Amino acid sequence: MKKLQLAVALVVGLLAFSAYASAAPVALAAPQVESSGGNLSNAIQDKPFYHWFTKDLAKQVKADSKYNRIPLKTKAQADQFVGWLHALYRDKSTPEQFRKRVLKAYPGHEYEVDFIISCLPDQQASRD
Repeated sequence: MKKLQLAVALVVGLLAFSAYASAAPVALAAPQVESSGGNLSNAIQDKPFYHWFTKDLAKQVKADSKYNRIPLKTKAQADQFVGWLHALYRDKSTPEQFRKRVLKAYPGHEYEVDFIISCLPDQQASRD
């Protein structure tokens, strides 16, 4: 479980910082229940989500020079963000709900939110 949390922390660090920022990984706290109904433990144990999050999304974020820092400064913020992202991935929230949640917490990151949404796998079947 610690290795999974470390890997998620590294990806959250990548999402939180652009390729040009000095990306210090954000450590994750113990699993917390999120307002979207998911929790961090479920997110990191969800193998398709975990692969997409740590491999596919991380690679695309790193390659995009326009992607700017989302200020996930605390463990609680990182946990919450991963919970929102997992809910989006698993269709427990819509892209618009995800967008509203993130932009309410982190205004001015429209590009980054839209970028993340655009990186979702197209078909639910590809998420299983």
